[in-house]
Amino acid sequence: MDDRSFLNLNDFKKWIQTQEEKPIRMNVPDLSGMVVESKVSVRRLEEEINPEKGTVEELAEEFKENGGTIVKMEGKQFLIEVESGSFHIQRNYVRRS
Repeated sequence: MDDRSFLNLNDFKKWIQTQEEKPIRMNVPDLSGMVVESKVSVRRLEEEINPEKGTVEELAEEFKENGGTIVKMEGKQFLIEVESGSFHIQRNYVRRS
């Protein structure tokens, strides 16, 4: 027979128990400070924006016309700042300017 050692089920279970569980993290770069613009219409922006400061209509208009700056990343959302205030929006509604 071969001289190779095989891992049996009990050894495998013991090995699994000794392994540390490490959270899987994707290496996402920090986009804070990046200037972005809208990929969608003003009407769609008004539906998707969650305002922190300012009115939805004013924020959507200004962001569509002038773009804005990413202040913070929170999961799949950005906090974007424009002159009239700031708002949260999902990242799939913006693109780099």
